[in-house]
Amino acid sequence: DPFTTQADRKQAEKPQETIRLEIKNGTFRTNFAAQAAAKLEESGYEITSLGNATKRGFDQSAIYDLTGGKKPTELARLQRLLNADIVSLSSSQIVSTTGSSYRTFPLDKDTTEKIYSTNIDFVLVLGDASLAYVQSH
Repeated sequence: DPFTTQADRKQAEKPQETIRLEIKNGTFRTNFAAQAAAKLEESGYEITSLGNATKRGFDQSAIYDLTGGKKPTELARLQRLLNADIVSLSSSQIVSTTGSSYRTFPLDKDTTEKIYSTNIDFVLVLGDASLAYVQSH
């Protein structure tokens, strides 16, 4: 929309409720998770943890929904912002290991990913598809 101001666009990026994210860099781009975290925090998201994904080289970004579908509006907002796919995880797919400080979930058929935060809504695994958002002003 050519008549939308930058302030309007920034307001549209803001979540309407508290959203907690753990961000994983699924690319080989240096500091990509930190750059995305800074942009998302600026928009009002709470970043609980960030780091590299277990597997890298992803073209597409993915948002793993840990809410059981309880925050569809915010999930759709993130999907639009980050040009990402949505993956719903059932509670049976999220595995806690006794004595460890993390939980795991299947990233793909061969790889599990670690979740270090305890109280989060979504895990974001960044792919190159989110580059335009991270580089935008």
